[in-house]
Amino acid sequence: MSGNKWTESEDRIIAGLWRHFPSRIIRRYLPNRSVLAIKDRATKHHGITKRGKHFSCEGVLLEYVAVAGDDDCWPWTGSVDTGGYGTTPVPGFRIAHRLAAYVTGMAVDGKDVLHTCDNKRCCNPAHLYVGGDSENQMDVAARGRKNSIRLTPEKVREIRHRYNTGCVTLQQLADEVGLCVSAIGCAIRGYSWWWVDGWSRPASRPLKRPPLDNVARNA
Repeated sequence: MSGNKWTESEDRIIAGLWRHFPSRIIRRYLPNRSVLAIKDRATKHHGITKRGKHFSCEGVLLEYVAVAGDDDCWPWTGSVDTGGYGTTPVPGFRIAHRLAAYVTGMAVDGKDVLHTCDNKRCCNPAHLYVGGDSENQMDVAARGRKNSIRLTPEKVREIRHRYNTGCVTLQQLADEVGLCVSAIGCAIRGYSWWWVDGWSRPASRPLKRPPLDNVARNA
């Protein structure tokens, strides 16, 4: 390559890949060009202002998943979110292991994709399975995450019953369990642990303290 002049082969690569692959993957084939230069060439020289409806799912996985043995974890090597899960540039599949499940034929629509290995970055289909809200919450509880360390389904039922009878306050229950008042209140009202008694999942957690509608209906 002489200077900054684009070659015919480089233009063919951009024209063929830009609509379906992220710039970082295209740069793998054009190591002497920056991501910004590739984008500028595609939009200004080739006139490609819009990409396709989605990137190549298989291409993204091949680029960022470190494939190992059949029984080993296949970690995502790209970016991760604040929760530690791999993130992809594929619209509709922001979470990497969810994309891996979809590509291998799992029915992920409206479902959660869970891990059997408890490795948030793992994309090995053999370590993934599809479940609903209740399965997800039970998995969280079984692995001792969040407030599940101090709460169990049996404990949640007990504190709901005791609070509904009026014999204890939220503060007393919080002191007994070792959690904050807000966490105990959400468990009692069903904004967490709703699945324990078969309640419907709430649309959102309120900013102000709500009435005990769920408890009154299910007592």
